[in-house]
Amino acid sequence: MLRGHIRRLFCPVFAVLCVGCVNGPPRRPIGQARDWQTPTAPTAPAAQTSQPPAAVNNASAQTWQPVKAETQPAERPAGMVSTTSAPAAAAAPAAATSATPPSNDPATKLRALYDRAAQARTGLSQYVARLRRREQIGGKDRPEEVMMLKFRQQPFSVYFKFVGPVARGREVIYVQGQHSGQIHTLAAAGDSIFVSAGQRIALAPDSFLVRSASRHPITEAGIGNLVDQFGRILGAVERGGSQLGSLKYLGPYKRSEYPTALETVEQQVPARCESTMPRGGRRYWFFEPTLGLPVLIVTLDHTGHEVEYYCYDQLQTQVGLTDDDFNPDKLWGRR
Repeated sequence: MLRGHIRRLFCPVFAVLCVGCVNGPPRRPIGQARDWQTPTAPTAPAAQTSQPPAAVNNASAQTWQPVKAETQPAERPAGMVSTTSAPAAAAAPAAATSATPPSNDPATKLRALYDRAAQARTGLSQYVARLRRREQIGGKDRPEEVMMLKFRQQPFSVYFKFVGPVARGREVIYVQGQHSGQIHTLAAAGDSIFVSAGQRIALAPDSFLVRSASRHPITEAGIGNLVDQFGRILGAVERGGSQLGSLKYLGPYKRSEYPTALETVEQQVPARCESTMPRGGRRYWFFEPTLGLPVLIVTLDHTGHEVEYYCYDQLQTQVGLTDDDFNPDKLWGRR
């Protein structure tokens, strides 16, 4: 029982995502949200045309029903509305034009998407963003968490503050090679009957409690890691390998989370490729048009059930983060 309570307390966070290009304009937001609070309710999918399959985005069940249709360009998750009428139809709306690769060859489009993201990756240094996360862990769907994320590349540093209804007030800090190499957590009210609000806990990144609390290690946090992961998959595909799965360019699609269309790629994850998805599944990568970075990841298991959802917005770059922003003693005091 004690282990179960402490496991619920600590949630090291996979950050998918939000990155800032240090050479870009300062404090550039992505998305239309205006504060760090959680949305009042999941937004309904955008109005669908005859092209998208009849998928269901149910906030309680989180199960998407796939629809087979030979005349459709590809299956896609609920909430996605194609901005083209066919795979080779007219180009995306003007808002997404800058991110749309010019060639109609799918392999060329995949390479162009990655090259653009990798170019931005080389300039990543630090940023602040909002992260919304849903995960299935141990066969159970976790409620959506909303966090403010601070990220610094060197030394690798992450700070999370939970600002939504779930675990509001919890804070998590990890700096590679500093603060005893541990993940430091400031407990929130209701985290555990054994730990009071404001109490500090420190755990090693590879401890059982940490590994069992999230689908990904905290060392994989950040959109730069997502870009690197996409590049590894693409490289394997280009070499003719299938061990990491296949990639299919779906074109620009409109999601309710963002005001503009996002370039979309479907990854078929083979069985036994990922320990958290032993029977395989599908992962959708969504690239925003401003910097060309992946800001939304949605993963479905072999039954079409959502097991991962990472959505980043309100991106701010060149924010002047210092060591004090990632120092638990400075932020919380020695408790």
